[in-house]
Amino acid sequence: MCSDFNEFQTQEMSFVTEPAAEPRTLSGLGPRRYGDMPATDLSRLRSSLYYLKDQINATMSNLQEYGAHLPPEAAETISSITRRIFDVEKAVTVALSNHGSDWLDWGIEGGGRDCGLTHAEFSALEPEAVNDFAERLRQVSEVLEIEHDPQVAATWSRQMITDHRNVMLMEEGQLDVLNDLAAVLSAIFTPRRESPHVPDLY
Repeated sequence: MCSDFNEFQTQEMSFVTEPAAEPRTLSGLGPRRYGDMPATDLSRLRSSLYYLKDQINATMSNLQEYGAHLPPEAAETISSITRRIFDVEKAVTVALSNHGSDWLDWGIEGGGRDCGLTHAEFSALEPEAVNDFAERLRQVSEVLEIEHDPQVAATWSRQMITDHRNVMLMEEGQLDVLNDLAAVLSAIFTPRRESPHVPDLY
């Protein structure tokens, strides 16, 4: 997971106009118990997760609109991105709503594959890294939602805005950026696990 994260950070992203400070990764973090997390750290982590959740929801809403105007060959990529970030949003929601013994119940009931974060994985998240992912989603939206620019809104037709957005997504790599973000977020928040093996007693 960390190697995927670090590899992703090295990719060139066309929407970044200035070199961005490299975010902190999850490497080197040992698991700690939820109850042992200082209140200030927990508050920062929860704030960053709420920010990520907001940006994921905005991205999903935008993808619904974009998909209607993109060529058919982009439909599969749009569907894959939407599916993965929907699962990430669900995992973030569960993590934000879990308290105390809920973590134990979640670990027992969701102990199979793609079940979201465990107690230890939640505690190991760094707010700075979570915020960085949320910011990257926001930056993509900012590049694509050009109609919010007053000058564009006053001088561009709806078709011109749609055409520009399609070029940014298909030719300038923004769809690939979203696909990469979805893949890394999915690896972090919905890690694939093998279901526990139940021995054959007969």
